[in-house]
Amino acid sequence: MLPTGVATNHTSGPTLVISSTRHFLTPSTPNWRRRILNNEFIAGEHLVESRIAEEFGVSRTTLRSALRDLANENLITMTDRRGSFVARMSASEIIDSCFARYVLESGAACNDLHWITPEVIDELERQIERMKMSALAHDMATIVDADTDFHSVILSASERPRVTELWQCWTARWGR
Repeated sequence: MLPTGVATNHTSGPTLVISSTRHFLTPSTPNWRRRILNNEFIAGEHLVESRIAEEFGVSRTTLRSALRDLANENLITMTDRRGSFVARMSASEIIDSCFARYVLESGAACNDLHWITPEVIDELERQIERMKMSALAHDMATIVDADTDFHSVILSASERPRVTELWQCWTARWGR
């Protein structure tokens, strides 16, 4: 168990959330995000609030806040009177999302290639290495993060702020 007060980011494991009235380990959004992306839950699996709240020793209000964060990332769906369920993108949604990424990136990156500097190449190579290491560890969540960071480097370096802004909006909707 982690010591009270320790918090980590979404790429390095569980997060302790500290309440002003009490200290407890919560079902933190980054931890659940990682578990969903690593297929520890199957698509359509019902997330029973009472069982999860009891398992983590948190109120259902605290749990619902974490679930809303996951719903905002499109990792789960929440419906009135039915509860929360693990979501997955369909094949057509994935294809459409990849096409949208392609259109935005190619438009931003191909117009002028001055943005390709040794520093940009080094950062892209770091993200590729991160993806390789994550693949070897079967850590899908970190692969997704590194892939998104890889593409973010391209957009940021292209110096097209409006295209970068559109890409960030799309990425947030896609679940990162």
